[in-house]
Amino acid sequence: MPEAVIADASCLIVLANIERLELLHAVYGRLFTTPEVAAEFGEDLPPWIELARVKDGANSKCFSCRSTGGSQCYCIGHGNAQELADTG
Repeated sequence: MPEAVIADASCLIVLANIERLELLHAVYGRLFTTPEVAAEFGEDLPPWIELARVKDGANSKCFSCRSTGGSQCYCIGHGNAQELADTG
């Protein structure tokens, strides 16, 4: 099992559209996402999806992509994976 699972807006939107968002919880238990992704998703997040923020300075190590939320997910995964895993 991965140390931390970070969801982007695409998987949240698709699974919510088919009313199967709980599959993420069944498979992974606890997930993380960013405030930017939560805004893209546009619905209330279930309690098992926690918001995480990019660590200060992490953006300088990350690549740029079209989706702010996707880029933020990459950054928290790149810079915070162990910290995210240790928060529970």
